Amino acid sequence: MMTPKERREAFKRWMNLRRKADGAPYSVNTVDTYASALATAPAKLRCAPLRTTDIFSLSDSRVYHEERVKMEAAENFESVNLASGNRALQYALSRYETFLQETETREEDPAPDGPLFGWTDFYEAFAKALLPWRSDRAGLLGLIGDACASLGVGNPFRERSGALCDDVCPFTVFGMFNKGLRDDNRRKIAAALAGRLGVPAPAPFSFSGIPVLSNMNARFFSAREERGERDIENLWELFARALSLPGPDDAPDGPARDAFLGAYDLVRAQRGIAWNVTIGLYWASPYRFLPLDLNSRNYLRGRLDFRVDLKNPPTGEAYLSLISRFLGNPYTFGNPTYPVHSFPELSHQAWLGRSAPGDGGPETEETISDAPGEWPMSRNVILYGPPGTGKTYRSAAFAVAAIERKRPAEVEGALRESPDAVFGRYRRYRDEGRIEFVTFHQSFSYEEFIEGIRPALSGDARLRYELRDGIFKAFCRHAETVRGPCVFVIDEINRGNISRIFGELITLLEPSKRKGRPEELLVRLPYSGERFGIPDNVFLIGTMNTADRSIALIDTALRRRFNFVEMAPDESLLAGIDVAGLDLSALLSCINRRIEALYDRKHRIGHAYFLPLGEEPTMERLAHIFENTLLPLLQEYFFNDYEKIRLILGDNQKKNADEQFVLADSLDGAALFGDASVTEDERVFSLNRAAFSNPEAYRKIAAPQETV
Repeated sequence: MMTPKERREAFKRWMNLRRKADGAPYSVNTVDTYASALATAPAKLRCAPLRTTDIFSLSDSRVYHEERVKMEAAENFESVNLASGNRALQYALSRYETFLQETETREEDPAPDGPLFGWTDFYEAFAKALLPWRSDRAGLLGLIGDACASLGVGNPFRERSGALCDDVCPFTVFGMFNKGLRDDNRRKIAAALAGRLGVPAPAPFSFSGIPVLSNMNARFFSAREERGERDIENLWELFARALSLPGPDDAPDGPARDAFLGAYDLVRAQRGIAWNVTIGLYWASPYRFLPLDLNSRNYLRGRLDFRVDLKNPPTGEAYLSLISRFLGNPYTFGNPTYPVHSFPELSHQAWLGRSAPGDGGPETEETISDAPGEWPMSRNVILYGPPGTGKTYRSAAFAVAAIERKRPAEVEGALRESPDAVFGRYRRYRDEGRIEFVTFHQSFSYEEFIEGIRPALSGDARLRYELRDGIFKAFCRHAETVRGPCVFVIDEINRGNISRIFGELITLLEPSKRKGRPEELLVRLPYSGERFGIPDNVFLIGTMNTADRSIALIDTALRRRFNFVEMAPDESLLAGIDVAGLDLSALLSCINRRIEALYDRKHRIGHAYFLPLGEEPTMERLAHIFENTLLPLLQEYFFNDYEKIRLILGDNQKKNADEQFVLADSLDGAALFGDASVTEDERVFSLNRAAFSNPEAYRKIAAPQETV
């Protein structure tokens, strides 16, 4: 068990191995500042009592998360955060939680003793176990589905129609645990597959230096509509030929070499393969094949000073020729003074010196496709619905889904089961600059969103004006430096003046007009004169309260460029909440049916108003929600028409006045106005505050009674 001092040093060592969003390592000064902030700042926070202000004494990530929530809720958090230097405390709190989570994983399943490249035994054994499934691909797909189900994840192999793929290649199976995932998740996937394939070697603990594919496309074959009839069979043929290709120390086998070259060149010419063919071969036989991912190519050109043409993927002959310059060569791998002596070592050194951003290892130059089936959600989405349906809450799941290339429903399911885990990932992506959040309002302007001239004080306190990038333009600039999707969330998107805020950029929102697309459009910005376009990896997620404004009234230009996803009240989420034996699901459902009948469905009441009862299931809490939240909402909806409010709450059907929330009494016109003409059937209304604490008043909202 580490002491707090040892854990602090371990955290600093861990930080030294991390990379920022732009791929650069953290400076020594930044790492020291983070460690110092964690050590000193907690004692300065005015927050709920902490278990300890010695953060480095906390080793359980769950316990730490509870303390982190308290610290971030401190009334003086912002000032302490600023005083820590460049908001170091905020970032350090996030990094330390990730550090603890990874440390726990290692302690629960320690890495076996062995060489740095012990993973190669597993990969070679996995390839050999996979090869016999060439003749039973349906069985292999069933095995993959079973592995996914055991891990609680969706099957990644689907066609554009959403149907499961009916074929798969061996390299794509390898790709399931060789993409941008955390090492612990990669190991779980590898172990689940290996157990079903009968691989004798244990799944590796570390994947350092192994080239990975982009999460956006970890397949070696295209969609059914675009791939050739024999594309997948060609991949199996190359896989088999690669495993039987003699090494440089084996007896020459001309036919085997020719068969490999023929299979390689066929696959190289297939759609979407490019450099990935060399990565797949390296996975299958890491000491036999050279990976030519971006990092390895940079290492060859830079550190090893190889004068070879690496602008395009090599032919089979050129590829084997390049390999021969290493294997069995006394001047390279055979030279004790040469920088590296095997392809795994070369790939690892290339990874250590990488300049491209990445979480788990090197990445390839994949592009994001917006074609149906290639990406689980649209580039531009608006979540709309009545108040209290969790639109802002669920936007976090959509943002995480976009970044992790998952279907929103998959992440929303995880959000219901383990909200802390999903929001932990959300915060991590936010801290990395991959998620930005903004709220539109009536005063929000183009100058704040894109660019504008703003006043500023000079050093001598004189007023001057300077050109500044707005929040969206700055985000787009940053997104161009990030490999992978970035998400810009706009809360209350319908409350802003869309034409005024987006200006000429409204056209650029279309996926087909994004930078790098065939129909790419750039506009010249009016203030700076710069040519500007929206990067292809930027996703926009908006939220919209339909009680504020109908989607039918949304700016037509915006409506045409966004997909709309309805967020309806979900009464089933209240099923497990017990307050005085009341059926809250039936209660809310009844209220919403009445609102829909008397007004419209856009003004229904969301389930989120009742969710606090899950932690505090008391009549006092329910009374507070009804009296201070729902009743004012109904007053606004119906313009203080209490007759309709009584209908909504069922008061007109309650015989006992003690159970009515809104009391209706006849107006005695003669007593008030004498012989003045006053309508005899005029009624006055008053709130019965005692009813808000009466369980029967709620129970009889949905229970028909004798009409009063």
